[in-house]
Amino acid sequence: MIELVEMLRQESEDFDRWWPEHDVSGFETRLRRFNHPTAGVLTFQYQQLTPAEWPSLRVVAQLSIPGDDSAERLAVRHYLV
Repeated sequence: MIELVEMLRQESEDFDRWWPEHDVSGFETRLRRFNHPTAGVLTFQYQQLTPAEWPSLRVVAQLSIPGDDSAERLAVRHYLV
């Protein structure tokens, strides 16, 4: 990884300028879609949960969306395999 970063810094002035900033985007809740080979397109809500007792811990979950049958279609396909 170190060699890759050094190579990129040498090859790209933009990368070299941006690398020291280590600017990482924060987590955002969003919808994620997956194209499952047998269940078809599945849509889930991507959420990050932070327990109050351990604020440094992050749990990321794919949650079902009310009114959407993605979770049911995935569960049926899982048991059929």
